[in-house]
Amino acid sequence: MKKILIGILVLVVLAVGVVVALPFFIDVNSYKPTIEAKAKDALGREVKLNGPIKLSLWPEIGLEASDIHVANMPGGQAKEMASLKSVLVSVELMPLLSRQLNIRRFILNDLTVNVEVDKSGRSNLAMGQPGAAAPAPKPAAAGAPPSATVSLGEVKLNNVRISYSNLQTGDKLAMEPFTATANVSLDARGAKPAVIGKLSVDKLALISNPGPGGAAAPAPAPAAKPADEWPNDPIDLSVLKAFDADLTAS
Repeated sequence: MKKILIGILVLVVLAVGVVVALPFFIDVNSYKPTIEAKAKDALGREVKLNGPIKLSLWPEIGLEASDIHVANMPGGQAKEMASLKSVLVSVELMPLLSRQLNIRRFILNDLTVNVEVDKSGRSNLAMGQPGAAAPAPKPAAAGAPPSATVSLGEVKLNNVRISYSNLQTGDKLAMEPFTATANVSLDARGAKPAVIGKLSVDKLALISNPGPGGAAAPAPAPAAKPADEWPNDPIDLSVLKAFDADLTAS
């Protein structure tokens, strides 16, 4: 019995060693052109991963990428629709065996989003290849709904900047940089998945007609509209349990 236990222990140590060492033998950065091409096909925009991609498999599956850029629509005012300094995602390994996706960390740092509407009324949020037909929805699988749960541990969006420009109306808005944190769980075991959790956002300030860099534009008169502010109160996402949408069909 003692030899059997020692043998099992050796196998476990070897398996852990292989998992820990595997990222050193896999050049995940060699897949960047493929990832960029797939993202371009999905979004209809150029996507660049200028920074390195880091992968870890133990004690959790982790992926980190940096210096990410998404091009704006043709004719857009801003050069980029979105940019991101870094993203970090980590998933607990063992719960995957029981059909549970536990995302331990999801962190976005220095996210900038430039929302635009051109003179024809087209928004740069309209993604996909021009003229491409929307994929037909897949039929729901027969039988019971999948017994899966998704939980998000540490979710944090640091230093988020959002601007809005409408060439039809001349409106320009920008939000002061803010940080958002959340803890969310999705239970997809029923026909109507339930979402529970908390969302907290630090105080949001909305600037009307911002100047370069998001600062309030120096207007001679009248003065810019006063900023709209949101209180720093957590939002209870449990109200979404009544959300009437069959997410299991997607």
